[in-house]
Amino acid sequence: MGRKYMGITRSSFVIDEQGKFVDVQFKISPADSVMKSLAALGE
Repeated sequence: MGRKYMGITRSSFVIDEQGKFVDVQFKISPADSVMKSLAALGE
């Protein structure tokens, strides 16, 4: 119908104990999100 829309964008956020963002990922696949979050934490 000629309409454009953004749709769903999966995002992942890792927040430390002080409430600061350690890692932010946009347009990430569900399969990669856990491994990339753990890598940002150094685990």
